[in-house]
Amino acid sequence: MKIELSISNKNDHIKIKKICKALSDLIRLKILQIIKDGSMNYGDISKAVERSPTSITNHMGWIRQGELIEDLLLEGQRGKMQKIPKLKITEIVIKLK
Repeated sequence: MKIELSISNKNDHIKIKKICKALSDLIRLKILQIIKDGSMNYGDISKAVERSPTSITNHMGWIRQGELIEDLLLEGQRGKMQKIPKLKITEIVIKLK
């Protein structure tokens, strides 16, 4: 999905701020790169970016606030439910005029 925002539209300001915050950290960018290609749960993401599960949960919170992902709950191994993040937005355009 593509989203277009404009700094000329005051209604877009908060959305732009949240998206910029979500994209403002190298770990969050790495997470987005990893999840765009497939289905990984939070534990797999934690291992892939070599960060603690608590750190990943925190980063995913910022990405979710930017409305870039949504979490799907799927049954995993041994019947446990697991969160699988999926991209909601694949292209962002911010118009500066």
